[in-house]
Amino acid sequence: MSQTSRSSGELTESSGASGSVAVATGPVKLNSVHGYVVSGTSTQCVIYDNTAASGTIVARMLIDSSDIDGVGPIAAITGKSMEFDMHGVYCKKGIFAVITTPTGSGNHGFTIEYE
Repeated sequence: MSQTSRSSGELTESSGASGSVAVATGPVKLNSVHGYVVSGTSTQCVIYDNTAASGTIVARMLIDSSDIDGVGPIAAITGKSMEFDMHGVYCKKGIFAVITTPTGSGNHGFTIEYE
């Protein structure tokens, strides 16, 4: 039997109320988190087992923007991406994500896969 995952769709700091999004409510399994930065600044996604931005943090992904856009020792990099394989971490209350850009804005986003 194959697993079927659902996706949050692309999330950015403009999603929901200033980047705060209830992705799922009730018991769910967190399968993976994907993030990317193409230009601009570093970005972060914090995922809670809750229906609000509090409680148990189950994942925190920070993607550093250094070396993008010809800055730093590897000037040829035009973007970065990252994936956390969460192996079906059980979230009792739901999945709530908060996306922030600590030093400004840019071209970046996250997706969250769950079942």
